[in-house]
Amino acid sequence: MPNKFQSILQKLIGIQKQSSLNNTSKKEDIAFTVPGAYGQAEPAGLSKRSQIEAYYYSWVNFCVRKIASNIANINLRLLKKTGDKIEEVPEHAVIDLLERGNDVMTFYDLVEHYSILTETAGECFWWLWRNESGEIMKIFPWLSPAQMDVVPGKENFVDGYIYNEPGTSEQIPFTPDEIIHFKYTDPLNPYRGLSTVRAAELAIATDRESAKWNWRFFKNSARPDVAISVENTLTKTQYDRIHAQWNAAHQGTENAHKLTILEGGAKISTPLGINQKDMDFLAQRKFSREEILMVFGIPIGLVVSESSNRAVAETAKAVFIEETVEPKMKKFVSFLNEFLLPQYDDTEDMYFDYKDPTIKNTEQVISYYENAIKNGWMSINEVRVLEGLELVEGANSLYLPLNVQPIAETKPIKMIKPQVSRKRRTKTQRHKDIIKKEFGKLGKDKLEKVLKVMEKKKGVAKINKQVKKQVKKKKRLALQDSLNDIRKHIGSG
Repeated sequence: MPNKFQSILQKLIGIQKQSSLNNTSKKEDIAFTVPGAYGQAEPAGLSKRSQIEAYYYSWVNFCVRKIASNIANINLRLLKKTGDKIEEVPEHAVIDLLERGNDVMTFYDLVEHYSILTETAGECFWWLWRNESGEIMKIFPWLSPAQMDVVPGKENFVDGYIYNEPGTSEQIPFTPDEIIHFKYTDPLNPYRGLSTVRAAELAIATDRESAKWNWRFFKNSARPDVAISVENTLTKTQYDRIHAQWNAAHQGTENAHKLTILEGGAKISTPLGINQKDMDFLAQRKFSREEILMVFGIPIGLVVSESSNRAVAETAKAVFIEETVEPKMKKFVSFLNEFLLPQYDDTEDMYFDYKDPTIKNTEQVISYYENAIKNGWMSINEVRVLEGLELVEGANSLYLPLNVQPIAETKPIKMIKPQVSRKRRTKTQRHKDIIKKEFGKLGKDKLEKVLKVMEKKKGVAKINKQVKKQVKKKKRLALQDSLNDIRKHIGSG
């Protein structure tokens, strides 16, 4: 029976008919259209492919690379919570998987590629490639969002994904557990992501056309277009000769400012159209640049300009890391925790975290530590632990603020302050609560027996767990097809 919530939601957002993984021959487009402002028609939105291709444009490339390189520097760590104690897990299969996602990408490359796609297309698809026993062996991130369809479900929110092979009519289906779908929230379409490029589309287009206009100005004549008037009507031969002579003498930057000699009473009219000064060309380009930077979350102080200096640049970098990079890191890590980590059976009490990348004010940090030691609520060794320094003997004492005398000895504990907190209960804890609620009247002894039986069955289920094989052999060709498409695009310029 269809899920009522799914049915209502899909009607609200504009999906009337459902696609199916079993019926891929008939592809249906799911349209999401924003009404034009004030009833006026607006330019058609960029396609996913065009949004990705915007990465090749100057300011978009600058912004995306700045964000991607910082997020790829994330110091990821796997933590395990045992009671109130949190410890770092140094070795695990999921760490090995991320460290070398596939044969040609490191962890840095994987995260950088993720960030480039999420900023330009608003989403990124990771294909978790498994061997025949069901173990995840590689991560393939090259499934282009422009070629991927999300299949809304009736019972589940997503029934699966369909990848349309570039240049063919072949469609490759994927089950939900084979794909990790990273995306930025689109309020009009919960199935797809909204890119930063889409939000800055008009600013990017305006600046791009301004750059093209300026380029054509130098390419054509290095001066505004003019009209030449003569007293008598010209023959076609005379017209073509004057036109060719003028272009040969003045077209291109290499012919700028050359002398012109006119004959037969010919006159040059005032320039046609408007020039850069009349159009306030420089101010327009600066305005477009600042709008693009603002949408991407890049402070203007990070850009080399006439108003930038060392103090401004340092402040801008700190704001950029705190306001733009760190939230994006948290989003990336949350997706790993919810959709990658549960793929491993022994990670119920584990979660990914990252070291805080924000830039601290040195004077404030020193003042904080100084106040903590003088007022007796931190020891010198505790400060050294927070700064990643080795412990020293005799530095575990706490002092009173007045006479600065030792009042107690504390044992140094290496504390881990996580950036990501996991407040919800584990699956085992939820199962135990259900058992206690259902069999609470049995008494404590019988209840313990029930819980032991549940744990034993859980262990057997882990051993006997079998993972489905690949849906089709064609899936193994998806990576090669995607790479071929990329090569064709690069080859075409």
